[in-house]
Amino acid sequence: MAMMDNAHEATSELNQLQIQIGPIPEEIGEFTLSYNLNLSHNSFTGKIPASLGKLIHLESLDLSRNKLTGAIPMQLANGLIFLSVLNLSFNQLVGQIPFIKQFATFSENSFKGNERLCGFPLKSPCSHEEPRLSPPTYEELHSNSGTGIERNYISIELGFVFGFGIIIGPQASYVLEEMEDMVL
Repeated sequence: MAMMDNAHEATSELNQLQIQIGPIPEEIGEFTLSYNLNLSHNSFTGKIPASLGKLIHLESLDLSRNKLTGAIPMQLANGLIFLSVLNLSFNQLVGQIPFIKQFATFSENSFKGNERLCGFPLKSPCSHEEPRLSPPTYEELHSNSGTGIERNYISIELGFVFGFGIIIGPQASYVLEEMEDMVL
């Protein structure tokens, strides 16, 4: 409970923080127990830190009315699966809005005022000149490639065989003993 209180206090302090200029620090991703983050109405510059995607318990994220630039990090869309409120409006974001997981549920209001953002839910389709965010590659999603996957399959198979043997083995032994007694 103390950790939750500390996370709540840290979140409350961040919500009231009025930093006048500069980038959002990458260390923000270390507040992993946060569930609400409001950094709106500051003068944050630079890109949205990909480390925000580590805030897996986050339910509300408001970065509106800053001077944030660049594309929306795919890590944000992939990591924030409990996000129910998102406000990235009135920044200087560019590129295609990720259309995966929770990001596919947000309305146009979450992104308005970013002239160079495109794609759903905005009315402006993406052209080939706009920077596009491609979905993560298989290698990016699965850091264990090749033998790691094979080991997973082997582990599952071995677990099944041993589990099956533990359950069926004693019963099969009992049936064989009964059949042996009937023959004799």
